[in-house]
Amino acid sequence: MSALKGIRVFITGMGIVSPLGSNVRENFDSLKNNRSGIKPLGLFPLSEGNRHPAAEATGFQGDPDLPRTHGLALAAAREALAGKDIIPDALIMGTTTGGMALTEELLKKGEKKPDAYRYHSTSSVAEYCAAALGCSGLIITVANACSSGTAAIKLALELLRTGQARRVLAGGADSLCRLTYYGFNSLQLLDPEGARPLDRSRLGMTVAEGSAMILLEASEAVP
Repeated sequence: MSALKGIRVFITGMGIVSPLGSNVRENFDSLKNNRSGIKPLGLFPLSEGNRHPAAEATGFQGDPDLPRTHGLALAAAREALAGKDIIPDALIMGTTTGGMALTEELLKKGEKKPDAYRYHSTSSVAEYCAAALGCSGLIITVANACSSGTAAIKLALELLRTGQARRVLAGGADSLCRLTYYGFNSLQLLDPEGARPLDRSRLGMTVAEGSAMILLEASEAVP
């Protein structure tokens, strides 16, 4: 379906949880004051020789029975919808690890009950948020690694510009977990001093976690 003439899309709500803060204002203030969220990791024990710093959302306290990614995603989604008595027509979530952080803990404990892993899949993040928000419309999960959140927003724009939706909640979420922390370390991509973009002596990247969601709304089409 081609884009409808005159459709304009506006950002009418934003939500974010990151190592720089637990909402939009805290993140903005951290950026203005040049604060860094890179520090020693405290989410799980680290093995010797694998103590690279990470960017952990230390201000976020999630439900221990729920994967951290799901909690991060819902917190950002609720902030994006705060003060609005509306339900999105669609929800599009970019994520890569899904419920991996909780899955790792369950596997370490030897948990064998299938129901304990109900939040493992990447698609469960969007499904969980949609259920919590009462969104019964289109639910899409995008899992394209680092581009997942960007792709989710692009899909939302296409839904709005083609008239298939009027309001779409879109963004991305991922928590830190052993898979990403040790995975990137095994590829020798982590800087032991933390990421230093544009620094001549930089040695790599820093793994991080967080979530960001935006509410996109379409204007009326021009005849």
